[in-house]
Amino acid sequence: MKTFRVQARVAACVGAIVLLLQISQAQAQTYSYAFQFGGLGRGDGQLYGTFGVATASSGNIIVTDYYNSRVQIFDSQGTFLLKFGSDGSGDGQLWVPAGVALDASDKIYVADSGNHRVQVFDSQGTFLFKFGSYGSGDGQLYVPAGVALDATGNIYVADSGNNRVQAFDSQGTFLLEFGSYGRGDGQFDGPFGVAVGATGNIFVADSGNNRIQVFAPGP
Repeated sequence: MKTFRVQARVAACVGAIVLLLQISQAQAQTYSYAFQFGGLGRGDGQLYGTFGVATASSGNIIVTDYYNSRVQIFDSQGTFLLKFGSDGSGDGQLWVPAGVALDASDKIYVADSGNHRVQVFDSQGTFLFKFGSYGSGDGQLYVPAGVALDATGNIYVADSGNNRVQAFDSQGTFLLEFGSYGRGDGQFDGPFGVAVGATGNIFVADSGNNRIQVFAPGP
């Protein structure tokens, strides 16, 4: 399995990560306000402490509704479609879900931070499997905040409380970890967000150190 080394750092003050990983060289894109959806509350389509957002191949928008301990799915215009999850520690239940990511088949991966695990659901919110448990050993998690997938289906988790990133295969089997507490290259202080670039670089929002660290595949 690949190991990783620090390739670059970019100063930033971040609590979560949003990275544009591919930029057209032909023409700079500009953006203008389009619309919004949600609003404070506990009803369908309402949100309380949103944390993560991702999009499906259909254009549907998946949102982790942090303090409501659920995930909500909206269509591309922000119309409520469905919700799943409730307070608890059982399969399919959530406690302050944080990051969310989708794979190529639109399975939904949720960093179930309060339960110290990652849960995986199908596109309709049906529970499929989970991995991780409270602790600091290989494959264990302590307040996982961010989750991302690479092109092969490997899963990367920002293990915030353990100040590291862990990699798992597509079935949730532990592969490797990198990082430790500190301010040096390759060290973290509460990593929150993680993303994978087209070339396999791993981008980590090193929140407590106010920077982004980039890790490249290598020996």
